[in-house]
Order: sequence, then structure tokens, then C-alpha cells
Amino acid sequence: MSFLDEEARAQKAAPTLLALLEQPARFQELFQEYQQVDGLIDGSFLDRLPPAREVWRRAGDPESAAAILALPTAFREAVLFGLRRDRQAATLAACLAAGPSKDLKKRLKRLLYELEREGVAPPGKNERKPLFARLRFGESEGLPCYVSLVDANNERMIVLHEPIPHGVRAIHVAERDGAEVLEFSDVDTSRKRARGYIDEVLGIDPEALLEIKPEFAKFLLAHLRVRVEAAGRALPAGYVTVMTQLNLAPDAGARHPYRQLVDAQAVLERLGDLGDSHELHREAEFNSFVMDQDTWQSLLLSLQDLESSALTISGEQRKSQVEFRILRAIDQFFEPARREAYADRLRDAAYQLADRGAARAAQTAAALALALDDPNRAASAIPFFRAMLTRLAPAPPPEETPASSSGLIL
Repeated sequence: MSFLDEEARAQKAAPTLLALLEQPARFQELFQEYQQVDGLIDGSFLDRLPPAREVWRRAGDPESAAAILALPTAFREAVLFGLRRDRQAATLAACLAAGPSKDLKKRLKRLLYELEREGVAPPGKNERKPLFARLRFGESEGLPCYVSLVDANNERMIVLHEPIPHGVRAIHVAERDGAEVLEFSDVDTSRKRARGYIDEVLGIDPEALLEIKPEFAKFLLAHLRVRVEAAGRALPAGYVTVMTQLNLAPDAGARHPYRQLVDAQAVLERLGDLGDSHELHREAEFNSFVMDQDTWQSLLLSLQDLESSALTISGEQRKSQVEFRILRAIDQFFEPARREAYADRLRDAAYQLADRGAARAAQTAAALALALDDPNRAASAIPFFRAMLTRLAPAPPPEETPASSSGLIL
């Protein structure tokens, strides 16, 4: 096989191999697809996958140029394809400056030319010294960052605004359970348009978004990446590149910043007494903190079955059965994966509450997160989690009998 044949085959298979690097959870499917597109596979292919995946993770940094060029041909072409796709002109230029072979140099120049025609040039391209000093304009004033309230499906949106010359970089992420990216966009736009979008959302629901600091928004994006990768799910194209461009430390999403604001001793003391934890639902961060519709409907069906049962039981027995089924629904809802997801949500809320000065509420939220971290502690035994279910329906009036199917009495 000639060198040109090897290069051509690697370029043909590059999109599939890049998907294999980005989506380890789909290994079998993508590996078979890679074989079908005539990828270059030898005995050491599987051994080369992990280091190639690590190089791709850092490929948004121009300093990774040497590592990229050192990859075997197939993996190198996959990374170059990804850099072209994500419009990473700076790294491509660094690869060109690293002195590759003649044929590879021509290919890199072609990729950079294509990007330049799309309006993306590497740093320093076409810069000239002015004949006369000109007035320099600083970066545009930034816009606030936001996070939406967690809804009944445990979904939310994160909005990060980064100031750039003459505008704003708007990064929008919709995620579920803190471990799955539903939507992702990264656009440079005007402050007016970015502000208009936020105003539109707030016009529909004035309480839909909570303003947060840029540092916290960046943590949420970094932590989401950690959780998604741990779950073996794929990140959208360009997400890793954005993380690199935000200049975040490699472990930026590992340690939650709420610990810097919330007193640890107070949290442990609060953990021992969560009897009034349901009052936390009065805080803005928990306005839509409820269980999903499926859990609610399943409970209603269970209570209807109890009503239609032919068994003759006393009012006290019926009340006990209603309470038992409510508690069972709560514990079934908080299965292990969901406990982890909601513990993260509570830590996020603890940070937000502490940041705005609600120290007692922040301690409660942090204590509730610790309670979920303990698999031996039933969620149904804690008023806050019971309220997540029972607040979906109004409490029955005092004169109603406890046997009523709507009598969600705790």
C-alpha cells in the first residue's frame, strides 16, 4: 500500500473514527462501521484508542500540536477532521508551524484556507502594524449568566455569556439529570440579540431563569462534562473545544464550589434534624422542584385501585394504606441514579442560596444532598422529598374523609 493510499483511506474513515473517539459507549456499533468504511486497522489499533482519545480531548489547545502529529495516520486524520469541523484554526496553524511532512503541510494549508474563506483565521493572521496609532476599543460589556429552574423531568438550561469585541459569545446548554446534553449551541452574536433572547424567555415566565456568576456557570458546564463522560454518553461536537477555550483547569468540574460558601459543621448539624426541610420549597430555586408526571400518575392509579378494592377496611386502615403508597412512590422515584442526580441539584442550589446570603437555606440544601448520598437513608422519611410529590396536588380540606383518593395525607 502506498503512502497516498494510506492517507486517502484514513481521510475517508476520519468521521467514523472521530465518532469512535468521542463516543466510547457506542464502541461496538462504531467499530463495525469503521471496518465497513475500510479503516486502517492493525493489531495495535485497540491499544492506540485510549491515548488517541486523550489527545483529542486536548486538541483545542494549540500546544497539543506535537501530540497530534505524532499520532498514527488514521487517528491523526480523525483529529484533523475534528479540528476542521470545530473550526479550530489556532491548533491547525500550530500543527503547520510544527514542521510536518510536505504532503501533510499541504493538507494543513488547505484546511486553514477553507476556514479562512469561512471567516475563521488563526491568531495573528494578516495582522499588520498600523502606520498611525489607532484608538483601541476594549471588549464589549458582558451580560449576566443564567441557569433555569429544574423542571419535573429534571431538565434545565445553562446560559454562559462571554464578552468579545463588539458583541458577546453565547453558550447555551440544555441538559437532563446533569448527565446528558440535550441541546448545545455556541455562537458569537450582538449583545442586543443575546439580551433579546433572555427577555423573550423571561417574558414567557418571569421566574424561569436565575442569574448566576460566570464562574459558577463555567463550573456547571465543566461538571456536566464530567458526569456525561462518566455515564459513557456522547458530548455534542464542539463541547470539549469550548471547555478548552474557557481556560478551565482539567479538574474544574470535580470539586463543587458550594463548600467554599457553606459551613461544613453547620451542614452536619442540620443533617441530624431535617424535620422542617419542606420549608425549603419556599425558596425561588425550588419553585418547580417536583416529581415527574409518570410518578404522579402511577400513584393516582394506585390510590384509585385502593378505592375500588372490594376489601372492607376501616377508615384508619385506608389512611395507612394511602400513606404507605405515597412513601413507596417516593422511594421508587429516588432510585440510585436519580439520587445522585438530585444530590447534585441540591449542591448547586446550596451554592446559589449561599451566594445570595440565604445561609440557613443553603445549609439545609447541602444537608439534603448528603442525605441522598447515603443509600441507607429513605428519601420518603424526609419532609422535603415528600413535598416534592404531595405539592403536585392541594391538600384536602379538613372535613374530607381520609379515605378520599385525593387525600394525600402525611
